[in-house]
Amino acid sequence: MPKTPPTKADLSTRSLRGLNPASAEVIWDIRISGFGLRTRRNNDPAQWRWVFSYREGGRGSAQVKLSKAYAEMTPEQARRWAERERGRKGTSEGERQKRLTADAARIKDKRTPTVQRLWDEYWEGEGRLKKAAHSYRQLWRDHLSPTFGSIKVTDLTPAMVERFKVTKRETPGACNRALALLSKMLSLAVLWGYREGCAPEHPVKGVSRYPEHQSEFYYTADEWGRLLEAADNDQHRAGGLALRMLALTSARLGEVTRAHWGQIEFETEEKGGGAWWTVESTNTKIGRPVTRFLDPDLAQRLLEWKPISIALQSARPVVELGQAAQWWVFPQQFDPRLPLLRLNNVWERVWKRAGVRKGRIHDLRHTGATHLVIATGSLEAAMIQCGHATPITTRRYAHVVPEVRRANGMRLAGLAAQAEEDAKARKAADKTVVPMKGQRDVSDAIGRPALQVYSERVPRQRG
Repeated sequence: MPKTPPTKADLSTRSLRGLNPASAEVIWDIRISGFGLRTRRNNDPAQWRWVFSYREGGRGSAQVKLSKAYAEMTPEQARRWAERERGRKGTSEGERQKRLTADAARIKDKRTPTVQRLWDEYWEGEGRLKKAAHSYRQLWRDHLSPTFGSIKVTDLTPAMVERFKVTKRETPGACNRALALLSKMLSLAVLWGYREGCAPEHPVKGVSRYPEHQSEFYYTADEWGRLLEAADNDQHRAGGLALRMLALTSARLGEVTRAHWGQIEFETEEKGGGAWWTVESTNTKIGRPVTRFLDPDLAQRLLEWKPISIALQSARPVVELGQAAQWWVFPQQFDPRLPLLRLNNVWERVWKRAGVRKGRIHDLRHTGATHLVIATGSLEAAMIQCGHATPITTRRYAHVVPEVRRANGMRLAGLAAQAEEDAKARKAADKTVVPMKGQRDVSDAIGRPALQVYSERVPRQRG
């Protein structure tokens, strides 16, 4: 009896929407060998599991299988999990031989790799797994590769790095981040022995960075209110509501545009209304969930928008991490299967109609944090609302505004005036002290040198 060929597919969020679970016991991925989705021919996603199998030690040895529950991760996260396991274990004898060959080639060419090859090794090893992988690849492509790509790692000198820095003086922020990436790559080069015998061993260390002037732009309370009014009246209802949610939560743009209804838990009127919005760790910058409270007015607006949002996506719901079938809060108008990713056109209309200064969408986050600090006087409140990991980041958004500076100046003046009054009162009290009978009054010595007063009170001893 001929062997049934395995069922393969591109395991992604989009392809899973049209998946037929009964087609096979396991549906294997076409990109990663050994990675698949075990459906057991069952239509219930609760019974599905992500699987990854490999052979311990190569061909002929025992096969090892790893599995994760389907609801624990999205297809993209499951693929990254399989890639990490493949890097740790090796999926086959062929993979193991490729890795051994690559290691041998690296050892053979140990003293003469180029910076391009150093980047390739860094990217394959850990760079592509970083959360900022897209930014790293862009920094390498646009800034570092044209200058350093063909240079041998052993030939790199601090003078070359300084010349690169001079050429990037018009973009100091990008230059600083490119130098940080190059520094990380060269730290690995030192660890791998690529810079052995070179002086200095790490050519980026000691190269100063450009000073970056942090923007203190934020909208005043009047401008803030006009922006909210203009957003309510925008022709794009989903975009206007998304901007209002941004302005009232100080959330990141991606957290709002990729929000789905499974994240929002509405409270009853008996509890005062409102809603709790919890963003999963996969969609936050700090890598852990962030929970915010939505005021009753915003919650009511979302409740009125919910049936319209779901009706746009009724043909096919979105499968989200750890949830059953869910729908985007703000779907795209022409392709409701995808969430809104850009609000630039909506924002352009809103700030112009509001008659305020030109700013970025991200300045709504700055504005919320700033006004929260003004109202509460607490950086911690803004840190919790923005979802920052440390107060240091919050200080970049909650700027020291003129109102705070004025209040600080008045407070210091009041403290100084009180200290001055206390000093005058103590001085007046000292002058009213009457000396005891037989005790010498030394008040006339005030203002004379201390040595003179001391010599009058203590007789000189002759020697």
